[in-house]
Amino acid sequence: MQCTSVGSNYDGTAYDSGLGSGGVTVTPSFTWTTAGTKTVYCTTFDQNGAASSTPSKTITINSVNNPPTAPTISLPASGNVNQAISVSVTKGTDPDGNQVKVQCTSVGSNYDGTAYDSGLGSGGVTVTPSFTWTTAGTKAVYCTTFDQNGAASSTPSKTITINSVNNPPTAPTISLPASGNVNQAISVSVTKGTDPDGNQVKVQCTSVGSNYDGTAYDSGLGSGGVTVTPSFTWTTTGTKTVYCTTFDQNGAASSTPSKTITINSTAPSVTSVSPLTATFNQLKTFTIFGSNLPSTTVAFIPDCQGSTATTGTSTQRTFSCTPINTTGPKNGVVKDQTGGTTLFNFTVVVQ
Repeated sequence: MQCTSVGSNYDGTAYDSGLGSGGVTVTPSFTWTTAGTKTVYCTTFDQNGAASSTPSKTITINSVNNPPTAPTISLPASGNVNQAISVSVTKGTDPDGNQVKVQCTSVGSNYDGTAYDSGLGSGGVTVTPSFTWTTAGTKAVYCTTFDQNGAASSTPSKTITINSVNNPPTAPTISLPASGNVNQAISVSVTKGTDPDGNQVKVQCTSVGSNYDGTAYDSGLGSGGVTVTPSFTWTTTGTKTVYCTTFDQNGAASSTPSKTITINSTAPSVTSVSPLTATFNQLKTFTIFGSNLPSTTVAFIPDCQGSTATTGTSTQRTFSCTPINTTGPKNGVVKDQTGGTTLFNFTVVVQ
């Protein structure tokens, strides 16, 4: 028997089984070098050269199917139970130019058992399946690229920490002077809140009309309860408000407390306090004279019972108290706020 096929190792030189008994099965091996539908022809010859008819059979020869490249996976470092987490997956590409798809799965997620399937399309395209886990812990996402013929890439993976719940951190505390001047760098003391889940936190602060107007000051992530001191500079006068918020590493935010400061064209000053005498056990009203006096201006006279707060304008403010306990000279003080900067010292004689 002789067999041949165009484009094979028996193209031109037929396979020849050699003479022998009829009805015996032989198994020649054909190798084709090109893809397509191929036909094998075989004829039986007797020892005298008489030939049978020549039946044939066809076979489809495919090109070699190279596997596609692996996908790339990107996902957050952490998330919460029952939270939909968007996973960015870029499909691999196929060296044979075939269409590809990506399949992804993760134990304990909505794609556990039934993988996410992007469907066939172009390689190198990014898809964003959403994974939801129902239990806490470290989870792994596995993704594989497949071509249209089923060839598979390797299966890379990425991990994510799923927390039981993400509680927001506590609010920061803010401390700043009562007043300052235009174009003066004012140091603001901000103590970051703490996170009940033990996450790292950061604080962001902003104020209209300052160097942090629009782009907030950001302390960067770190331990809670730490004090930072951003420096604010305002370019206009008036009452300014500083707002600060604590954020944890997962983006949960605290409430946003605020503090105000009066920005003057120049620093506050006191020129005098009047009168400088008072009568024992009788209410007395005193007047503070100066410039750029903030609304938080306070005055204190020892053994003088009454409010230390003042009322009035930026040039003239009053306060009242009643001298008690003893008579004689009493050394008073004016400050820009309670516990703040001393603006003026004076002595009142109680008679």
